[in-house]
Amino acid sequence: VLLVLIVLACSLYCFRENKTLSGRFKLISIVAIVLISLNYIYVFNVFGIRDYLESTNIFIRFLNKSREEIFSSGRIRVKFEHLKRFKLALLGGSKIKNSGVGYAHDLLLDTYDEAGVFAFLALICFMISSVRTLLKCLKDMQMQLSYRTAVLSLYVAFFVEFFVEPIIQGLPWLFMLFCCVCGIVTQVTFNNEKYLTLQMLKGEKTISNS
Repeated sequence: VLLVLIVLACSLYCFRENKTLSGRFKLISIVAIVLISLNYIYVFNVFGIRDYLESTNIFIRFLNKSREEIFSSGRIRVKFEHLKRFKLALLGGSKIKNSGVGYAHDLLLDTYDEAGVFAFLALICFMISSVRTLLKCLKDMQMQLSYRTAVLSLYVAFFVEFFVEPIIQGLPWLFMLFCCVCGIVTQVTFNNEKYLTLQMLKGEKTISNS
């Protein structure tokens, strides 16, 4: 997911940076050629690429199912089961998981089942705070477009992963990495705002002195 988002981000950045019509036409042509080539390689199983992709976990778990199968079983069904038994784990203790449902494959629901309502509410507050930081970063036009695009790609990749895997129980390092990224983005945004404020104050001082 992260790799796909980074490729899309780079394409959007290049499209934005190419101001001329000919430059944008070249970029679209290159992307089209790459996509057609990839489709050819997959359809005709060049170098056994299709066999390899169809044997990967992500293909077996998501792409090798019909729409009806995806919505009638698997992660979505388990999420609904967790919501139905929400009252069982007000104080945590993995009571929903141990009732035969298993993991919800959802950061919020698994945290609720494991640690209870207080940890659940604290995590929601943190997630809201992280989204606010992201929006503040995206709205800051003084920052490079490439930086803002990369930050958006990272956040989207993290959030997608958070709602398809049991993060706290299985991938705690991913959540720790997300916290580090949030801290870095927050500090960079704060430093940029501080710098702009100082520049404005210096400008006002210069005008008043003159």
